[in-house]
Amino acid sequence: NCSIHAAKKHMDVLRTSVIHFHIHRVQMYMEGNTSAWALGWGGDITSPAFNYATKAMKASWKNAAGIVHIDDEGGYHVTPIIWHNDMFYYGSKCYR
Repeated sequence: NCSIHAAKKHMDVLRTSVIHFHIHRVQMYMEGNTSAWALGWGGDITSPAFNYATKAMKASWKNAAGIVHIDDEGGYHVTPIIWHNDMFYYGSKCYR
């Protein structure tokens, strides 16, 4: 079960860095070098499969993804990719 602050909840429970997509919202929470990311979802909001959700619930959902780079010392660097207005930007390039 996830609260509205799902990224923090995942860190509180797992006590390690984590990226998850289940809640359909985009969030980030950090404590020192540990972070938790909720990176949205990758679905079609108009699909009948999501008719269970209210308009208000769907309004809080965001299509997103992320790219993670691991540096030579084992550190992580997360770049969230947010889909907005039927497009997203990565590396200064627009994708539609």
